[in-house]
Amino acid sequence: MGVGDSLEASYPLRAPVPAGSYRIVGDGIVAGEGAQRIEVAFELLLRRQGTPRGGGEHIVRLVHTFVRDPQARFSAVRYEGTAAGPEVAAAPGDLLVLRVTALGGDPTAFYILNGDGARTGGRIPRIDLPR
Repeated sequence: MGVGDSLEASYPLRAPVPAGSYRIVGDGIVAGEGAQRIEVAFELLLRRQGTPRGGGEHIVRLVHTFVRDPQARFSAVRYEGTAAGPEVAAAPGDLLVLRVTALGGDPTAFYILNGDGARTGGRIPRIDLPR
């Protein structure tokens, strides 16, 4: 994803989620010729059934600036953040949405979610919900 691009992943909620600490692991790779940094937002949304794509109710938002290691250009940059969030009352058909957006950074920078896990020195991105 280049600056201004976003990516969404959704999961159908089967039960309410209690208020508490939401944890997001967002390890990723900074790519792009000469790119050293990129700022990325991670947002959790509740998208009620019938809400169009792109919409949803805000739950939590975390922002992180990823800085590439010039000695390990294709290694994952680790990121993990937590934020307090409200109770999410879900109904059948509601979705929990993770939206990842590249906000700014070097002009040639791209952010790639680390789908290779430990093979690139990082973890698979995930969300840990309050219990």
